[in-house]
Amino acid sequence: PLLMTVREHDAGINCVVVSPSGLFFASGSDDKTVKVLRLNTGDVVMNLAGHTDAVNAVAYTPDGKRIISGSSDHTIRIWDASSGADLHVLTGHTDKVRALAICGVEGATLVSGGHDRVLRVWDLRTNEEVRALVADQQDHEDVITCVALSPDGTHVASGSHDKSVLVWDITPAGLEQTLSLRGHVIFVYAVAW
Repeated sequence: PLLMTVREHDAGINCVVVSPSGLFFASGSDDKTVKVLRLNTGDVVMNLAGHTDAVNAVAYTPDGKRIISGSSDHTIRIWDASSGADLHVLTGHTDKVRALAICGVEGATLVSGGHDRVLRVWDLRTNEEVRALVADQQDHEDVITCVALSPDGTHVASGSHDKSVLVWDITPAGLEQTLSLRGHVIFVYAVAW
C-alpha cells in the first residue's frame, strides 16, 4: 500500500535516493534543488539550492555524510548532509550531468556521465578529477544515462541512449573499455553490479 505522497518540489522530480541510515531520502528536481526529507514523515529537513538548472542525479556517500548532485548546469555539487552546506563544485562536464555512482565503504571514487558522452572519474578525498574516459567511434554514440561502479571500484558500467552498455577498466593500468554489450532495442536507463 501507498504510505505517503510528498509534493515538495515546484517541478518534476528526476531522481530519488535513500540515505545509508534509512532515515532520510533526497530528491532532485527540474526546480534546480535537492530536497532532503524524513523517510517516515515526508517532512523537509533541508532544501539544497545552488544549481542553476535541473538536478538529474543525486547520491549519498556510503557514510551518509555527503550528498552529491549532478545537474543540467554541467556541474556536480557536494553538500554536507547534516548542515546542507555547499562544500564543493566539481566542473569538467561540457553538457548536462545525468548519472552518478559512488564506490567503496569510504566513498572515495565518484563516476559521472551525461550528455557530453564522457565518463569522469573523481577522487572525493581531494575533489579532483583523476581521469576522463572520452567516447570515440567504438564507445557511446549518445547521452550516457546511467553508471554503476563495481564493488571493488575497478570497473564502471555505463548505459546510454545509443542502446548499449559498456564496461570500463578504470584502474590506473587499465583505463579502457573492456566489454561492449549492444543489442538493446530501446534506451538503457539502469545498470547495476
